Amino acid sequence: MKTNKLAAGALALALGLGAVAPAQAASTKTETSGMGEVLVTEDYRQAEKVYVEAFQAWKAAVAKEAELKEIRDAKEAAKNEAFDAIDAYYADLEALQDKIDKNAHEGQKILAELEDYLKDSAKDKNWKDITLDDLRDIVKDEKQNDAIANVVDIQGLADRARKLKDEKNDYILQNDINEIRLAADRAQDEYEVAQANYAKAVKATAAAKDAYEKTKRPFIQAGADRNKIGLAEKYGDVSYVTEDKEEEDDEEEVEEDEAAAIAKAEAALEDAKITKKGAEMLLNNYPETVKNVKDQLVKLLEAQEEKIEKLEDALKAIKGEKVALSNILFSTAFAAEDSALDELINATEELEENTQEIKDTLEENEKANAEENKEEENNE
Repeated sequence: MKTNKLAAGALALALGLGAVAPAQAASTKTETSGMGEVLVTEDYRQAEKVYVEAFQAWKAAVAKEAELKEIRDAKEAAKNEAFDAIDAYYADLEALQDKIDKNAHEGQKILAELEDYLKDSAKDKNWKDITLDDLRDIVKDEKQNDAIANVVDIQGLADRARKLKDEKNDYILQNDINEIRLAADRAQDEYEVAQANYAKAVKATAAAKDAYEKTKRPFIQAGADRNKIGLAEKYGDVSYVTEDKEEEDDEEEVEEDEAAAIAKAEAALEDAKITKKGAEMLLNNYPETVKNVKDQLVKLLEAQEEKIEKLEDALKAIKGEKVALSNILFSTAFAAEDSALDELINATEELEENTQEIKDTLEENEKANAEENKEEENNE
């Protein structure tokens, strides 16, 4: 049974190869992917080049964002310190003024007690100016002795008042509030510039990440290993893709971290849906090409639909999204974060295995068809 070009395109889609034109199929090397030995086409080389450039641009943007965040944080700390200096200035002045006011209150209180013992000429004097000469000449008695003691106290308070005033004036001279405010304004301006630069970097990182994500699907369709892509993202090292670098053992990272697991799950979902679509196209539009594996393929596609839904629910669960009530038994497994990660990894592996089984089935069927076509040609 000969396979026409349209059916061949559907088969290529199901196998995750994309429709490769004969002129582009030339290759100088082979690589091992989830499908086994595959040709590295010009399409692959071009997709790899675009992918690597986007990966490096994304990682450069991430590094720049981190650098500008550090600068922004430092400027914010300097700004806060500068404005704290203004608050400290007024707090110190308030503390000094509080001492002055309390001292004056005590002096006024003593002056009130001295009122009956003061000469008329001293009645209007400021409490700080009262001396022993301001006391009236009266018979010395116990009360007059108290008045003398009060005048001595008031003179002590007056001396303290002058010292406190000098201390306040010296503080104002040594701490120019205008300079403090100017420093705070400068710090505010520098912080705003740093914040604006950081905000731009965040947007640039998001744009670079979006551009990078758009290169993954074409790269996978061209034959890239999605597991290697996951490792490149996990470790921030594109050589896992370009040099076929193996993952290093790390006792502190025995399990895949959440970010890498999510990236791997999303790649598995994308590949699974493409494979499912291609297989369905063959079944619905070119049934003669898959008649010998129809029952097996239908069964695998039914399982594919269930496993896709299961992995989508696992992704929603680990991202904190609402899971459909119909899957409530499945979603209860995500009560703990570790359990959610385990379920995601398991669901990813199950879907990858089923996707690979569909691809293997189609590949074996295509080989059988090729043998059949060869026999027909020999008999003609």
